[in-house]
Amino acid sequence: EECITGNTDHHFATDTYRLKQLKLQHLMRMAHDAKRWIVTFPPRNPKARPTNGDQQQQQQQQQQPPLSFRKEAMPTFDGSHVLATCRLMVLTPDDYNGQALTMLQEHLDTKADAISIGDDYNNKRSEQQQQQQQSDIDSNLEYRAHLCLARWTGINLHRFNIPDAAAVAAYATKIATSLEKNSPEWAAHHVVLGEVQTLQVLNQLAAAGAHQHAQQLRSSAQQHQKVELPTIRRLPCDWEDTKRLAEATEYV
Repeated sequence: EECITGNTDHHFATDTYRLKQLKLQHLMRMAHDAKRWIVTFPPRNPKARPTNGDQQQQQQQQQQPPLSFRKEAMPTFDGSHVLATCRLMVLTPDDYNGQALTMLQEHLDTKADAISIGDDYNNKRSEQQQQQQQSDIDSNLEYRAHLCLARWTGINLHRFNIPDAAAVAAYATKIATSLEKNSPEWAAHHVVLGEVQTLQVLNQLAAAGAHQHAQQLRSSAQQHQKVELPTIRRLPCDWEDTKRLAEATEYV
């Protein structure tokens, strides 16, 4: 995977490197905005409260919080902001009919929220243009955005070494059977379980979204035409390349 460094003779190198600089400026501006990086789920047992250490009987009678979300009781949450962060990271100069650079610069100049990137452009297009072209454009970008989120959550899941549903069930059983109820260790493991389950839900939703947009891209292709799905980088650029980018964007 070639890293765009701004020092190549590639035909699109100049625009692509400028896009990287604009992305970095947007990411720095949203770096301390928690909703851009974190999705919060409600507790599995909203009524649970800590008990006094002397109230042993109450501790014994208190029910264990459910160890998973029931399908019919899946909590509502807003993942649009983290998806918008991914959408920004996978943006290319060709997106929005080649207007991605212009839109990023305009949003920096006006200090508009990056989550709305593309809205102004879509509003300016005629209804006929949107019907004819927007489906494929959106599916291409949204496929990459969902793929980014799926990879992002997958990497974070890997840190816990709890790779699948069976491992989560085993971990939950360990909490329920081998740890002293309401002990600090018991509480800490419940926090980990909640984070793992949140990441799993996001990962599954992101993967499903990517699959849906991939199907849309395939269905829009002409008969017998081979469809090559868009890709995103699997590895970051070298530190020296990243440092040069930051220096060129006046952040180091």
